[in-house]
Amino acid sequence: MDRAVQSNSYAQGVNAGVEKDVGSTTVGAAVTAGRGDAANRDLKPENYTYQGVTVYQRAKDAASGTAVDMSASYVSGNAQGGEAAGKTDVYSVGTQVSTKVYDGFVKVEPFVGAAVNRVERSGRAAASSGTTAELPLGVQVTGRATSAAGFAVTPRASVSAAPVMGDEALTKGQDMHYRSGVGVTARKDDFSLDLDAQKDKGAAARSDTTVMLRAKQRF
Repeated sequence: MDRAVQSNSYAQGVNAGVEKDVGSTTVGAAVTAGRGDAANRDLKPENYTYQGVTVYQRAKDAASGTAVDMSASYVSGNAQGGEAAGKTDVYSVGTQVSTKVYDGFVKVEPFVGAAVNRVERSGRAAASSGTTAELPLGVQVTGRATSAAGFAVTPRASVSAAPVMGDEALTKGQDMHYRSGVGVTARKDDFSLDLDAQKDKGAAARSDTTVMLRAKQRF
């Protein structure tokens, strides 16, 4: 049984990548790196660093509005101090299919997906290595673009729920994963700026909030 602890964790990092359109398919790769700090009432404070790489592909049929996304990633992290001290390697693969069901004053796109994560840990946390899988089902709603300072501004929001399966050492009794997010894209010519905020919550009384700012320039 998990201990009831009050905890806080903060992380910051950067990612950079390249992508290319090949007909109706977009392929890309990105690298990421960062650091974080965590502390709670019962465990020792800890700090950690991480770095990783992701490759992805998105194929979209313009006529039907159906899109298929696939990705694979590897992230390696090192934690110092606390019960999580040691190295963690995470291997992930996933796919998602979305389709447009309404395109009026807003665009509505339900989606379904699957993701598998393999976590390998060493050091004090080695016993919590294992594999998990999620099957998310949700919907994204995208607003119509409006103009501001020469940019086309497009807001969006999404919600999803995913059954969770896998090793108890990782799921910790959680059988559902809920995710909600809001974002906005500002686009001008071949330059775009994305701001996203996302909240993840499991069946247990804990949640994670992520805010990300991305800039993209097409050449």
